[in-house]
Amino acid sequence: MAPPTFEEVLTLTREATGPERLTAIDQLGLSGDPRAVPHLAELLGSSETLIRRHAAWALRHLGSAPAARALLAALRDSDDWVRTLVTGALGKSRDEVNVPQLLSVLDDQSEGVREAAIGALRELCGPQAEALLEERLSFTPTSMRLGDPGALDFTFWSECPACSEQAGWTGEVGTGLAMECPSCRNRFWDCGGPAPAADATWRKVPPDVAVGRLRGALRNGPGKVRAWAIDALAQLGPRAYEALVEALQDQWAEVRGKTAFALGALGELRAAEPLRALQNDPDGCVRSVAKLARRRLESAPN
Repeated sequence: MAPPTFEEVLTLTREATGPERLTAIDQLGLSGDPRAVPHLAELLGSSETLIRRHAAWALRHLGSAPAARALLAALRDSDDWVRTLVTGALGKSRDEVNVPQLLSVLDDQSEGVREAAIGALRELCGPQAEALLEERLSFTPTSMRLGDPGALDFTFWSECPACSEQAGWTGEVGTGLAMECPSCRNRFWDCGGPAPAADATWRKVPPDVAVGRLRGALRNGPGKVRAWAIDALAQLGPRAYEALVEALQDQWAEVRGKTAFALGALGELRAAEPLRALQNDPDGCVRSVAKLARRRLESAPN
C-alpha cells in the first residue's frame, strides 16, 4: 500500500479528529516538505492545546528558517510545553536574529522554558552566550557553604565551556544556575547535574533525615535538582511515599512523570488513587506513565 501523499495528509489535518488528526500533523513535520509550514503556522493558533503542541513539534522537526519564523508567533503561548518546544527550536535555527526573543523568555514563569532558553542561547551563540546570560541574569555565584541543616549538600558537575574541564564542586539546593570553574575561573550558567547517587550526601545520613532533606530539595531546588531528588527518594522505599505524593503536584512535567514511575515501582497500593488523579494531567507523557504505574500496582501480587 502506497504511503499517503502530502495532499492527503494535509486533508487529514483539516478533517480528521482525535489521534488521527494529531498523527497527520506529526507527519507534516516528518515530511520535510516546506509546503507544510503555512498550514502548521495556522494550527499554532488553534484553541486546542494538543493541536498547538503537535504543530509546534512538527515545525521544530522541519527545522527550516521559515519554520522558525512561524514558531515565533507561539513564543508567548499559554501552554508551557508549546513555549518550551518553540524555545528549543529557535536555538536550533542557527539564526542569531532570534537572540533577542530568547533573552526575552528568560523571565518566563515556567522553569522548563527558562532552562530551554539558556540551552538555546548556548547552542545559538556558543561561548558568547555566557556574557549575554551574565548581563541578563545578574550573575550570582553558587554558594559554597556547607552544614546548613535546611540544605541538602551534594556535588555538582558540569563541563566548563571555556576549558572543557569536568569540574566538580559542592553546592546547595536552591542556589541558582550560576557556576564558576575551579580550574580557569570561567563563570558560566548551568544547572549541571548532581554527582552519581553512590556519592550523594543523602546516603550518609539516616534514611528519615535523607527523606526530609530530599523533600526540601523538591520544594526549593531548580528543576533538574528536583528530578534528581525523585530518583533518590525512589531508592528509600515506603518511607518516601508522602514526599513522592507531594511531588505529583510539581510544576515541571519531567518531575511529575518520574514521580509517577517511582510510585508504581514502590509497590504501595495506596498510591493508586494519587496516580489516578494524573489522568487529567496537561502533559500526555505524564498521563501515560501514570496509567502504566497504576497497572503495575494493580497487577502486583497481594
